[in-house]
Amino acid sequence: MIQKRGTNDMAKVLGVTPQEFEAFEAGDTWAPPAVLLKAAETLGVPLSYFFEYPKPDDDTARKNTEKFILAIDEVCLIVRKANDSMGTVLKDMEYLKAQLVPFGEGEKGPDKDG
Repeated sequence: MIQKRGTNDMAKVLGVTPQEFEAFEAGDTWAPPAVLLKAAETLGVPLSYFFEYPKPDDDTARKNTEKFILAIDEVCLIVRKANDSMGTVLKDMEYLKAQLVPFGEGEKGPDKDG
């Protein structure tokens, strides 16, 4: 339950002038986070009380969900292609590595006996 307090009382508790408090209340100015936290504690409300969150209608939520799913599908496709490419690169690197010989062990390669 919200504790009822006057402008001057709240301003004093929050460490701001009554004019600053009124500007915060009217939305003309943003209150610093420390002031918001102190106000929430003083009034006995969660910090989220001071913020408005838009609530989309069902149609908007559905469209946003569809867009999100399409974006995830695109990312998955990109990752799959990257994995396929990496598999080829790794095979090529393993082949090259197999062709390398530590110093002093002679030559090795497709044209040489290994």
